[in-house]
Amino acid sequence: MKNILAKFTQWHPWSERLELPVHLPGVYMLGQFQRRPNPGKPQLSGKIFYIGETCGQTVRGRLYQFHRSGFLNKLAHSGGSTFYKTFKPELDPKWLFISVLAVEQPEPHSSAYIRFAERALLWSYVQRHGQMPSCNRK
Repeated sequence: MKNILAKFTQWHPWSERLELPVHLPGVYMLGQFQRRPNPGKPQLSGKIFYIGETCGQTVRGRLYQFHRSGFLNKLAHSGGSTFYKTFKPELDPKWLFISVLAVEQPEPHSSAYIRFAERALLWSYVQRHGQMPSCNRK
């Protein structure tokens, strides 16, 4: 699991999400922190509330869909809809942080790795915390 986490960016505020490598497909984690977590690679903290992936589009596109559902209550992203119902957030909350694993490999390697990484992270999260992240339903 540490090998997968080592490939993620450090945590960034939601407002800085477009500064991350979101021009590729990949895996992303969202967490609720009162202040920016320490620099370095993320851990599977209980403060993570969503782990998601995208293979057929860029992470940027998927985050746009999350934003529409999570902040505007529009149908576009099931995790975003759960986020909206759970947190009722204001736009651009200071407590929302993101970490990204961008994958630049040819197919079929890219999609296979992305799906593996997301499921491995979810499995490790459940083993550690006894439940899925609060906004993951699948």
